[in-house]
Amino acid sequence: MLVWTRIRPELCTIGGVKYFPIPLPEGLRAQLAPPVPEGASIKHLQEDLQSFIVGLTSLNLPKLRKEILVDAEKINSDERTLESYKQELKTWEGMLFSRLETREPGFGTPVAGTEELTKFYENIEYYLLHLDGFLSKEENRDAFFERLRILQTQSACGARFIGELEQLFSLNCVSSEHATLQNQFAQIASTEAKLAIERMYPDGNVHNVNQAMFQLREFLTGSYIKDQISHQMDQEGLMLQFLKSHTSKGLVETILIGLKPSSPMEEVFTQYLKENFSPELTQGELQEVQEELTKTWNERKKSKIAQFNEYQRISKIKAEELSPADRFKIRTLSLTAEEQACESVESLSALLDSKGESFKEANFKQSVQSRKDDILYQDHFDERANKWKPEIIAKALQKMGILATLNELIPKP
Repeated sequence: MLVWTRIRPELCTIGGVKYFPIPLPEGLRAQLAPPVPEGASIKHLQEDLQSFIVGLTSLNLPKLRKEILVDAEKINSDERTLESYKQELKTWEGMLFSRLETREPGFGTPVAGTEELTKFYENIEYYLLHLDGFLSKEENRDAFFERLRILQTQSACGARFIGELEQLFSLNCVSSEHATLQNQFAQIASTEAKLAIERMYPDGNVHNVNQAMFQLREFLTGSYIKDQISHQMDQEGLMLQFLKSHTSKGLVETILIGLKPSSPMEEVFTQYLKENFSPELTQGELQEVQEELTKTWNERKKSKIAQFNEYQRISKIKAEELSPADRFKIRTLSLTAEEQACESVESLSALLDSKGESFKEANFKQSVQSRKDDILYQDHFDERANKWKPEIIAKALQKMGILATLNELIPKP
């Protein structure tokens, strides 16, 4: 399937190289979520949603009228009363927890008695338990839209039921706090892929979206089930449409936005580059490092000798006759006890010469890395724009197994 050759170069070329999103490695597709929060329960969530409905007031009417769509057969939304909205929300609340209890199949869910239906409701319960944990936090006590959206999942088919909950879960409960950089980039790639799939179906047909996500699930984090109402799509045509919407350039640009200077992600990314893309130094560059260390040590030796001369001068003055300036100098001298004990400049010089090689050996590795870092920045950081260049982002994504070059996808014979 050579769909890559049918993608316009301007959508995939970064630094003269054609890159394409590829299926995420299995280890990166795992959903980055913590265990189910302690104390979370379906019963607690039900009580929370019931309290939410009871607590709605006329002040919430503008939001309700904006968020809850009205069928053509119903009265105009501007004429609906608070009680009519509450009654509808109560109906949805009852449907939600009844379905969870009975695990009943329905329009858009897997067929009764199948493993797919069991998995469907396991995922539903998993998402809801996490959302209960999210809503239980003090800072989310007034989370209006999240509660409303959970209830609204009952206004449509099974596909939208699980799709809406998965989205709420991903937005609010997926933590990147302990995730590796690769996991975080995979999550960004997955989010971009989902947005691309939604753009492929501007009419908002949830069944086409869900089916496309199922067939393209290897590009996404999380788990997906086949849409029971949609049909199997032509995989090659789907892939072509997908790669036109989900482009390597778009993904790199999104990641660049997330790599704000001095942000936690940017700091982790910088460390990743140092560990994976530091250049090897030439023999000439290594020699320069050695010469710099020798120069540094000679300057330190010169300073030590000057301080030693001052130390010897001040040590001959009686304590009660020391000036404030001399007292200050004594306190700020960087001579060790061993160096102060030397009898002459010559003996100090010999002592310092014996320490020179160990100093250079101890600092050589760090100095080499510092030189590598300088070259890395010079080659891949755009100082004028104050951001990393797109080319190195693409190379990092390639190394992580999130992007691949055209040559990798179609090896030359």
